[in-house]
Amino acid sequence: MQHSAREALARELTGQSLPPELDRLDEAELETLAGAVADLKARQEREFRRAVDEALSHIPRLLRGSVRRILE
Repeated sequence: MQHSAREALARELTGQSLPPELDRLDEAELETLAGAVADLKARQEREFRRAVDEALSHIPRLLRGSVRRILE
């Protein structure tokens, strides 16, 4: 069962190898850590989108779509 929590955490960390120190964590702790990483990634994505939208407010409206595609 711990194997699946390790896999979930590795997926959240974009497939990076997990350090051996994480072997000390039990299933629940690994799931909590994977959830925290997922939450932080979602928050980072929201903040990035907000920052892009704010930056685009300074770009003429006709150019915003092209600039947005370049930034994303």
